[in-house]
Amino acid sequence: MSEVMTWAEIEAGFDGQWVLIEDPETTGAQEIINGKVIFHSQERQEVYSKLFELRPHHPAILYVGEAMRDKAFAL
Repeated sequence: MSEVMTWAEIEAGFDGQWVLIEDPETTGAQEIINGKVIFHSQERQEVYSKLFELRPHHPAILYVGEAMRDKAFAL
């Protein structure tokens, strides 16, 4: 996973997951245009652990998909 992907490619490939992106290109509003996905997981903590393990120079961590709901309050 060392190739630069567009945000559309990231959304299509990692729906429902947290992604760790190295060297993201962003708009003036800090929206991701593209970047290298260096790790991904459905578990947020795994991505943060990998962040501290890899220590990329310029990282971003994002959840790809619809906003998550707190399962403790699901009816």
